[in-house]
Amino acid sequence: MRSIIFFLLFSVTGTLTFASNLCIIQDENTKGNTTVQLALNDFKSLLAQYGNTSFTEQYNEADVFLHLQQRPDFIASGNMDSIAEKGGFQWVTITAEAKTHLYLHAATYKGFADGLYALLQERLGFHFYHTRAMQAPANTNIKWENTGSFSGKPVFGKIGFHLHTMHPLELTESLLNVDAPDALKNIREYIDWLARNGQNYFEFNLLESIDRDRWIEHAKQITEYAHQRGIFCGVDLSIHMIQQKAFQLYTGKLKKEEKIAENAAWLLQAGFDLWNVELSTHEFSQGDAEEKMRHAQLLSDILEKNGVKLFSRSHVVKPDKMVTGDKVNNAEAKLSDKHGLMIHTVMFYTLNDSAAPVYENENLLHMRDLLLKEKQQRETWYYPESAYWVTFDNSVPMFLMPYLTGRLEDINYCEQQQISGHLTFSSGWEWGYWLIDWSIARWSWNYTYNSADLPKSPLQYLHGMTDNKDFISFTEQSLQLQQQKIKAEQLIRVMVAQTITDEIGGKFNLAYHPRPAYSYKHIRNKASLAELDFVQKNYLDKLQEFCKSFESLKMDTASLKPVEREIYDGIYITYLRAKHRYQTLQYITHFRSNKLQKNKTDLTAFLQQAATIRMEGLKIVAQREQNYRYPVASLTYKGKDKTSYHFGYLYPVHQLHFWNREEKQAKHNKYKFLYMKIWNIARIVGLIN
Repeated sequence: MRSIIFFLLFSVTGTLTFASNLCIIQDENTKGNTTVQLALNDFKSLLAQYGNTSFTEQYNEADVFLHLQQRPDFIASGNMDSIAEKGGFQWVTITAEAKTHLYLHAATYKGFADGLYALLQERLGFHFYHTRAMQAPANTNIKWENTGSFSGKPVFGKIGFHLHTMHPLELTESLLNVDAPDALKNIREYIDWLARNGQNYFEFNLLESIDRDRWIEHAKQITEYAHQRGIFCGVDLSIHMIQQKAFQLYTGKLKKEEKIAENAAWLLQAGFDLWNVELSTHEFSQGDAEEKMRHAQLLSDILEKNGVKLFSRSHVVKPDKMVTGDKVNNAEAKLSDKHGLMIHTVMFYTLNDSAAPVYENENLLHMRDLLLKEKQQRETWYYPESAYWVTFDNSVPMFLMPYLTGRLEDINYCEQQQISGHLTFSSGWEWGYWLIDWSIARWSWNYTYNSADLPKSPLQYLHGMTDNKDFISFTEQSLQLQQQKIKAEQLIRVMVAQTITDEIGGKFNLAYHPRPAYSYKHIRNKASLAELDFVQKNYLDKLQEFCKSFESLKMDTASLKPVEREIYDGIYITYLRAKHRYQTLQYITHFRSNKLQKNKTDLTAFLQQAATIRMEGLKIVAQREQNYRYPVASLTYKGKDKTSYHFGYLYPVHQLHFWNREEKQAKHNKYKFLYMKIWNIARIVGLIN
């Protein structure tokens, strides 16, 4: 009879469901802690909705018990350093008499929250990949007895994200404009994402364009919610930086120290735990080193009295490449030992790459050496980028997969060197860049399951979201192809768009990002046959090789799920970018060759092909815009905002501005930086507001 009932039940439902009735057991301390309770409420809500789980407070009604147990070294409160030292958690599973008991051990309230979210994401199949999107487990029937022994430890004491709100990103207006629609809701969504992914630090740029009379109350609500979630909150500002509307602790030439003290007192009201303070006037200027150190010491004294950490960042520009000021001594050499330092690197380059042609450098080995030196005498964090908005990646757009390998390599290296903090410089999440941030967040933890360390790999979290073997193979091969051709063989030099300093003359003609050996203006108008041969071998031939290799990859796109489609579109438009660059570069090299060899070959086909490729790209842009997670108008607008740009960070993408500009430059021989400009240079460098 029992087998008949079983058969009938299975026939009617199509499957058997095994609902769990879970009882959470905790002491009064954790019951009264907001960080733990917010995480528990989220944990319970997600399991009730997606995990076929109900909850009871009656011990005899439960079949699964979750015990929150404080470690002997538990600390209920403490400063940023003491709490960071105690980070981590451990799960132990015991099954007896048809009952499963899961014991969560932690030494901080944040540790309990991190343990709950890690159980969901690392063991139960949840994926918290975007602020506004998550993926639930395919199997809702959780086998709690298989949870096993599972533990997590942060790779770094401080782990988090810097939203670079000098740029018009998804949350820039929400963070800086008190009147932005749903501002606090948007910010809390992001803080929740940080909490779900085990981060303990959040930072953004403060700009001078805020409404000072009202913004401080807005900031208090931001820091208060971050603290409730167990996340420390920082702010990026400057002593006297004039570029990109940075908030300045003083303006003018009089009463500088008095102004610094007054502005510091005002900002202290917001409750930030750390101030990341720019000491120079702009990135390529050291300025008056002695005055900077006096101001830094004054600020250090003020912040120390108020329990706030003071950090500054070291730029990738070498002292001898500075436009003005002290070109010999780095400012960090004169900082007090209490003054922390963030070692910044840019784009997808690593600390150990032999080639990183950015900011007038051959590579970033000098930043690696500085990191190793400074960690001996002060608190030092590594501060890399997951995107570089201005004309490099998502503004072109390209989805540059070498960020994945680069960031993982640096995390592993910094772990070996026992670096104390890792702060990711984030510049937007569309076009697949959420994957970079999400992967970094998860790589910043080490996990052990049943005494075995869980391995890390560049595409592991993307592949964990899919069972599509063809997609997995396609993305693996695409990563290898981009890593070899775009990064190692330096096709990136011609695939990025030109930025202002590439086309401006004089001492400001600086190589901020990779660029070809010869300017496009030079190739079109002055190149020799030998130089044209160089361009052919190093750029055109390699672009063609990249495109042919990509075209050989097989991928059935009809069955792609939304997340898979998003990543595919990002990879595919990167291929289109290479095809487009090939055609425009073909035009200008043939134009010059015709001049040198007195040929009259018709070149219109090259630009016609480029336009056709751009039209295909625009179709992908339109498709992606239908799936942007924030309103399209808020990402692609052109109009006044709190930044110095006055357009959304995906405004250049909306009409593939840089692609169109390159076609017209080639045709009309227009290579001055003002041609079809979208930048207000005077406002960006701080000459006007």
